[in-house]
Amino acid sequence: MIKVLQVAGSLKLGGLETVVMNIVRYSDKDTFKIDIVVYGEEEGDYEAEAKRLGCRVIHLPFPHKAPLTFVSKLRKVLRQFGPYDIVHSHTLYNCGLVVKGAFKEGVTVRISHSHTNRVGEKVKWSRRLYNAYMRFLIRKYTNVQYACSENAGSYLFGVDFIGSGHVLSNGINPDKFIVTEDKRERLKLALGIKNYYVIGQIGTLHPVKNHKFSIEIMKEILKHRADVRMLFIGKGALFEEISHKIENEGLKGYIYMLGPRNDVPDLLGILDVYLMPSKYEGVSVALMEAQAAGLHCVVTNTACAPEVHVTNQITTLTLNDSPSVWAEAIVRSLGKGKYANSRKAIKNSGYDIRDIISRLNKDYSTYIKEFAK
Repeated sequence: MIKVLQVAGSLKLGGLETVVMNIVRYSDKDTFKIDIVVYGEEEGDYEAEAKRLGCRVIHLPFPHKAPLTFVSKLRKVLRQFGPYDIVHSHTLYNCGLVVKGAFKEGVTVRISHSHTNRVGEKVKWSRRLYNAYMRFLIRKYTNVQYACSENAGSYLFGVDFIGSGHVLSNGINPDKFIVTEDKRERLKLALGIKNYYVIGQIGTLHPVKNHKFSIEIMKEILKHRADVRMLFIGKGALFEEISHKIENEGLKGYIYMLGPRNDVPDLLGILDVYLMPSKYEGVSVALMEAQAAGLHCVVTNTACAPEVHVTNQITTLTLNDSPSVWAEAIVRSLGKGKYANSRKAIKNSGYDIRDIISRLNKDYSTYIKEFAK
């Protein structure tokens, strides 16, 4: 049995967290025993499922608040529940502390995995210093580099990633996104939006996801037509602030805050357009899922990596484009219907999660043999 520790940072509903859960869901249970480290004491949305699938979920302090304490506690975990053959860290710059602790405890395979590209992000000088030191630790103690795209890899590891690192696509199971017309009608009726076109945005309520801009877009859409409603699916630190803004703008009843949901494939089935005005993304799992559901997607150019263009259903705009320009693009997409060959396109493009995790499992076994020499 190969023991793997996945360092996820969180098990909330989110892209990175979904990647980690897919590793758990689709890995060979007879070969791999997987545990997960998260930061803080809060129980995430996926935690109960992870435990049902046989994972031990271990809560550690946030690393950036007390780095030495974090490394000490991580090393204790590695001794107490290990020995682990592989430590696979998904937590961007904090991967530095993880792989250092793993090296000190003699873990054979130490993986750092980049899930985003934040080029152009403004950060405080103190954070820049922290990130620079973390990048030094990552380069020193990582022996396998993964990223969801070449851009995400170059962002965390430097330009040397191209040629030395490995791109592991953020895949999905396209068969989950088959929604019958009967189920679609029942869900729309339950939400009170049966006779409306529906726009949806899925993601953590965090500044990077740009929900406030979506509210401005909705104001412009309603100038064109009144038979449109918008759904925000997810939770986060800005939930109350976004709720108040919707009410203050007079959009209560037009924008629905659904919070976290465990029926995302069904919700995608009731949408007509998927909206993603994020300031940045890696290879977005949510955008891949939206395409699997056959949706037309209106997204920022900085949030849409080339790798995620699987169907011809994506319109890209910039955040310099006005809300009215975004609204016009969305209105043009309403009523066009779903892309019929979406699931086939996902499979043919190499984004079927079952194939991707099968490859990762083979990689794990190969790295153990390679680095044990």
